[in-house]
Amino acid sequence: MTPAVRRLALLPVLAAAAAGTGAGLAFPPTAWQPLMPVGLAVFGWLAAGCRLRRGLLLGYAFGVGYYGVLIRWLAVVGVWPTVGLVLLMACWTALLGAALALAGRWPVWPLTGAAAWTAVEFAASRWPLGGFPWGRLGFAAASTPIDGWFPLLGTSGVSFLIAATSLSVAWAMRLLPFRRLANLAPRLRAVVAPRVGGEGETRELQEGLAPVEEEVAPRAGGEGKTRLTGREPAGPSALAAPAKAGAASARRRGWTETARLAPAPAKRLAWAGTGFVLVGLGGWAGSCYDPPPDPETVTVGVIQGNVPSTGLAALGPVRTTVNNSLAETIALAAKAKTGQTAAPDFILWPESSTDTDPEHDEKTARLIKAAADLAGVPLLIGTLTYGPGEDERRTSAAWWSVEDGITDSYDKKNIVPFGEWIPARGFFLPRIPELKLIGRQTVPGTAAGVVEGQLADGRSLRIGTLICFEVGYDDTVGQAVLGDAAEAGSNIIVVQTNNSALTGTGQMAQQDAITQIRAMETRRDIVVATTNSLAGVIDAHGRHVWQAEPERSASASFVIPLRSAVTPAVAYRRQIEAALVFLPVLACAALAWRRRSGATARGAEERPALPQGNGGQQAAAPR
Repeated sequence: MTPAVRRLALLPVLAAAAAGTGAGLAFPPTAWQPLMPVGLAVFGWLAAGCRLRRGLLLGYAFGVGYYGVLIRWLAVVGVWPTVGLVLLMACWTALLGAALALAGRWPVWPLTGAAAWTAVEFAASRWPLGGFPWGRLGFAAASTPIDGWFPLLGTSGVSFLIAATSLSVAWAMRLLPFRRLANLAPRLRAVVAPRVGGEGETRELQEGLAPVEEEVAPRAGGEGKTRLTGREPAGPSALAAPAKAGAASARRRGWTETARLAPAPAKRLAWAGTGFVLVGLGGWAGSCYDPPPDPETVTVGVIQGNVPSTGLAALGPVRTTVNNSLAETIALAAKAKTGQTAAPDFILWPESSTDTDPEHDEKTARLIKAAADLAGVPLLIGTLTYGPGEDERRTSAAWWSVEDGITDSYDKKNIVPFGEWIPARGFFLPRIPELKLIGRQTVPGTAAGVVEGQLADGRSLRIGTLICFEVGYDDTVGQAVLGDAAEAGSNIIVVQTNNSALTGTGQMAQQDAITQIRAMETRRDIVVATTNSLAGVIDAHGRHVWQAEPERSASASFVIPLRSAVTPAVAYRRQIEAALVFLPVLACAALAWRRRSGATARGAEERPALPQGNGGQQAAAPR
């Protein structure tokens, strides 16, 4: 293969990477959301129906561009961790490319492609090492016309709708005339392919002209020769070999057959357009769905204590965060006493608001008690608890009562590998000294994220608690709402987070958008407390009621309605996911079987009888 052909063969791979980059820019902080369907449509156009190996390659290139843009904020931690995670997550999109390669051979393949996308998102959010849900298509749909689907179908359902509608554009595009560009590579290869003598093929064959032979008079002592002279239009036999070679080359390279170059049927474009309209109308209808709140309300104080720095050493010296949270709690209590804000029923501190275990550190415990005494209300703090084993810890949310201290707690379940714990610690720690900054090995919790607390007026409150990255995990969010066998469900949701190491990056905006989506999905108000970035309140429709400025200390209190109603997206999440994955595949399989059966029956009816040759034998059918 010549360099020109190699460069041409690389174009689809570069196009897939560019499509992934465009789709990645649909997420915050850029939030160029119209690029999402464009990127997915281009990727589907390239990958659907191609060979399996090419689909893997195109999917991997798409993933490198997609995650390279999406998680570029991880470079704060280091370049190599960022590259490693991008390449790892691209393996999942490589599987998507392979799935589209197979799905593209089915009728109505955008549905099976969307089902594959939903299945891959499900797996990537759980494996390996607990999974990484960042990058789900639905997480880019906050504040769009389709966000009304969240309380009905959840994030998985919205991802399915985005994939199906975007791939339907590719489904229609595949029959447009510019699909002929796909055959440029095999044609160019046929032009420049070397002959036995070392020269390229003649231009005559490429232009549809065949050489004309004429006899040359024999020289003395030699035989007559035939030479080529002139050109005339090539007949079918002259062009048969190059045409067959080009078609075989095209199939080897995974391109769609030339038969697919017919003009696009109008019905495909109509179906694709109808899909977009129906999804938009469904989003509008879903936005009107609003389960009524409970009669009671609770007033929540929100603290953003701020930190002295950014990066890996953002929290500053020991007890800096607890002192800052104490200071802002005093400021909030003063504002409440002077009537500048509502008096809180409890105060929410962020994750890592205490960087030592108050049950083992007396100074930290005194500071927390002082805050509770001055405010006169309980605190929900973010803390560390040492144990259960030696050199181990847990990241926890703990209810601190004014009289009794810690009465209930929740331990974070979705912990970050190489951020909070080190897989294969004995192997990696000696080889990567920077991992010593992690300190004790974090152990994940096992209980549902529901903390029960007693308010000063005697009411009991059940708080669904999510800690930082846990907002991205469906199972954890579902348990924070519904509880489990040991815990009843919650009637208010809070998020405690510490993004101080990622200050100034797009991660904060991405997590804020995911929190908006969780508010819409559950139809519950969510209160957010952070160390130094975007603390605030989000209402049940995903709208910001209040949000603090990043890298500033802030405090406020808000009246939050209690809600016990459960949306279909939360109550039937597993059933919805199973239906989205399996029903389109079964429907398309049934349609393909029906079409094949019908074509076989029609062929049997229309096949003419073969003429009989001499001796009672059948003559060969003409080519």
